[in-house]
Parts: sequence; C-alpha cells; structure tokens
Amino acid sequence: MSTLNTRKIRNLFLSTIIFLLWTLLICFLWRQPIILTFILIIICIIYFIFFRVKNDLIYFLIAAIFGPIGEAIVSASGLWKYNGQTIFGIPYWLPLAWGITAIMIKRFISSVIEDRHGIQRSNK
Repeated sequence: MSTLNTRKIRNLFLSTIIFLLWTLLICFLWRQPIILTFILIIICIIYFIFFRVKNDLIYFLIAAIFGPIGEAIVSASGLWKYNGQTIFGIPYWLPLAWGITAIMIKRFISSVIEDRHGIQRSNK
C-alpha cells in the first residue's frame, strides 16, 4: 500500500473516531453541560496540539461562531428548543461541536477527494 493511501486511510479513520467520540459524548453528557464543555475543550486542545493542519483553526472559529448564531436565531423563532443550561438559547458546548464538526468534515473531504489532476489535496 502506498504512503498516500496509508495517509488517506489514517485521516479517514482519525476523522471518523473523533466525530463518533464527540457525538457519543454529546448523546450521553448533554445533561451535564459543564462536564461536556470541559471534555470537548480538552478534545479541541489535543487536536490542535497534535494535528497542526493549515487553516483548521480558521474553519473551527468560523463554524464555532456562525453555526451557533444560526441555531440561536432559529431556536428563538420557536422551531426547536435546547434543554438544560443555555446562553442565548444554545448549550455551552454547541460552538465547540460546530467547530469540531467543521474540521472533521474538512479532514474527511480532503482525505477522500482528489483534484482534477489526480493529486491528493494537502492537509497542511
């Protein structure tokens, strides 16, 4: 197996594991928002320490800011409501979840899609 394919598989695997981890954490810890927020902060810190990927922080911040703003607006309209402790109608942990999701989607796409010349897009 080539190094490129190994790296591609590793990226897919890590992205999937991180995505499943935070999804399960949210499912089981949403009733303890402070604990959930703390754990998601730790996951984010670990990610940014070990995976220094170009522009990931920008993707994270954009999603962490604009995702919850959109949810707060829609939630305020009455379409849905989050249970538990919230700020402006959104849980404390939601910006982190949006940020992590954006990065994992970016990682997943960049590890699967090749450009029109068949060259792997760089994660760096």
